[in-house]
Amino acid sequence: MSVLYKIKSSMDAFTETERTIAEFVISNKHLVLDANAKELGDITKTSAAAWVRFSKKMGYKGLPAFKVELAKEKDSLDEGDIETFLNPSDSLMALLQKTENMLTQNIKETFALLDYHALEKAIESINKAKTVYLLGVGGSSIVCLDFYHKMTRIHQEIIYDRDLHTLMARVAQLEKDDVVIVISYSGETESVNSIAKVAKKLGAKVVGVTKYNLKSTLSTLSDIRLFVPVEEKEIRLGSITSRNSLLT
Repeated sequence: MSVLYKIKSSMDAFTETERTIAEFVISNKHLVLDANAKELGDITKTSAAAWVRFSKKMGYKGLPAFKVELAKEKDSLDEGDIETFLNPSDSLMALLQKTENMLTQNIKETFALLDYHALEKAIESINKAKTVYLLGVGGSSIVCLDFYHKMTRIHQEIIYDRDLHTLMARVAQLEKDDVVIVISYSGETESVNSIAKVAKKLGAKVVGVTKYNLKSTLSTLSDIRLFVPVEEKEIRLGSITSRNSLLT
């Protein structure tokens, strides 16, 4: 998973000190790799402890583990001057080019954010489960239906229903170690989160597929988290990119 992308996606959730550290990491990757915690604390006028806490908040055991992953990063994840915002005056050719740029960029960001170990755990859990349950409404229901059809082709026992009341009745019958996959871009869809909480109490493992936000309800509820990029576009364009990354 891309360290820099995780940092950029979490900016709004950082404290003032964490934001100072985050901005320093983004702008001074090589300096971070060469300095120890005390030196980094002195340079940023924070503290060694603040750097260790920041590393752990980003999901690493400590600063050394954080630096190992940072060292794997390319020198830049900047989007450059690729234009993706659609304008009413655009020609058809311009619209096609911008759409291609938008989708290509989205796929790159999706794979940059992918946690290989979390994905591996999700696959293992699905393989061991007697039954897999899917939760998702609205635009996420399309993703659920797509995944449902894919799983039936490999003879995996899988349950999904757009009617949450019907689905709730089925979830009440789940067995320990069954898996519930919850798909929600926002991570705050109350109706599916409430069912996921019931499933978890009954012993199911919850796999959350949501935008990168460590503090969202679905993120904190999930045993395994699979993140998709946070959209920062002015208009979500009918959820094209978010649905594309969820489908991926």
